[in-house]
Amino acid sequence: GWTTAKVSEPWDARNFQPSDYKTWVQIQWLHPVWYNRRGHRLDVNNPNMVTQRVLPEQIRQRRAPSEAQQQPRLTLFHIRWGGEQPVNPVTEGAGGWGQIGATPSDNYINGLEDHIFRALGPTYEIISAFIQGSEELPKINAPLLRHLMKGQHVGALYFLW
Repeated sequence: GWTTAKVSEPWDARNFQPSDYKTWVQIQWLHPVWYNRRGHRLDVNNPNMVTQRVLPEQIRQRRAPSEAQQQPRLTLFHIRWGGEQPVNPVTEGAGGWGQIGATPSDNYINGLEDHIFRALGPTYEIISAFIQGSEELPKINAPLLRHLMKGQHVGALYFLW
């Protein structure tokens, strides 16, 4: 469920404003292997490739008692579009999907994941596979995937274009 990272710049809770992304905690992921949604391996020696800002409630100290040491309540497996072009959310106009956007768009998935976090807190995990076409679906190793899923309950969601 949890991925190791380090806080990469000083952070002061007194300056935190949830609506201002620049006041969120900046972290640098520490896992040695990362791939982007297009299947390209990221250079983990380049901090720009593995640095992100996250909400402070998503931070846990490695050895401090917290839900991070417990079995996740839920594991969700997301199969997502990872083709050359990102999904246009098409939020406006005739045929638009509304404010949240098309279901395979980052807009929609980020909104869904925010909702899940508000409902469950940090007691779940999401494993994602990005595919570029249906011919890649059989390449997902189901026994390995099931082994990786640590949740008491499991589910799968498909966000394909």
